[in-house]
Amino acid sequence: MAFTTIDDPSAHFQSDLWTGNNSSRSITFGANSDLQPDLAWIMGRDISGNNGLIDSTRGVTKMLWADDQSAEVTSNSGSDLTAFNSDGFSLGASHQIDSNTNTKKILGWFWKANGGTETHSQSESGTNLACTVQSNTTAGFSIVKYTGSGTAGHKFLHGLGVKPACVIVKALNSNHWVVYHHQNTSAPATDALALSTNAATYDYAGYFNDTEPTTTVVSVGNDNSTNQDGIENMAYCWNEVPGFSKFGIYQGNNNADGTFVFLGFRPEVLIIKKTSATANWIAKTGKVNDHNLHLSISYLDITNAENLAQNMDLLSNGFKHRSTEGDGNHAQTYAYFAWARHPMVSSKGIPGTAV
Repeated sequence: MAFTTIDDPSAHFQSDLWTGNNSSRSITFGANSDLQPDLAWIMGRDISGNNGLIDSTRGVTKMLWADDQSAEVTSNSGSDLTAFNSDGFSLGASHQIDSNTNTKKILGWFWKANGGTETHSQSESGTNLACTVQSNTTAGFSIVKYTGSGTAGHKFLHGLGVKPACVIVKALNSNHWVVYHHQNTSAPATDALALSTNAATYDYAGYFNDTEPTTTVVSVGNDNSTNQDGIENMAYCWNEVPGFSKFGIYQGNNNADGTFVFLGFRPEVLIIKKTSATANWIAKTGKVNDHNLHLSISYLDITNAENLAQNMDLLSNGFKHRSTEGDGNHAQTYAYFAWARHPMVSSKGIPGTAV
């Protein structure tokens, strides 16, 4: 059985749902009110619009759109997210990412790093890129801000202490989102995904320099999307934590009795991307879907509203497809990114639903 080092995932990661009201307010997390988030990924559910990422390193007025290549946007005073609180977050009366649109349903994912305080840093020297890092090694998550040099083979710290399983990089100017996934093909350091497009895996050394991350650093190539000279970049890094997070690959079977993927936990957020052909980035959120089978999906690379379009079971130990839907279960290869609602078995051997 799978055991975990994190019995309560909600202390490090939560999803949340709310209905917009165009009024300033604070929202307290229900699952664990001790979570002070450092990264928010927010999207409208029943409205078309950008989904955006806000982090405590850059501050709550700075946003990045996940569904396009735009440069960082500075929000108007009092709009969108206005604070990361010790027990949740605050919203402004106005909005640019549909975070508080009146009567509209909103979804957010929230990760804890280190309260906006850096844990590691380095100055530009030799092959080292100037960077600051805030990391939560218990939950295997870090936020890095680094400045590019334009020279292939230069490196930034990630602060995890182990090799990352997933690194998502976005230059703060207008460039692609680039995603490293440790099981993406047989050469993951060469092959990358772009979050802001539906493209299949890119075979390109310019992103990560044909070099696997180590336990301390991530190497970048000379492409502007990851290492343009003088441009600041954000990197969101995760390693796998048993019973809490997992980043893997599965093969779809194009059958209503679909592929089962073992995670060792019930997923709260599950992101899926077909790697072998074009397809949208899709996500399932457990809190949105109280019942299995007809699960609502969120789109991450386009501005579409949520869609009730895919049959899937979110299980105590993983997930299983129940349809031949192309974004998740054609006879193709898929990458997944998953975070837990609760572990299958706790650190004391207790079934997760009883913890």
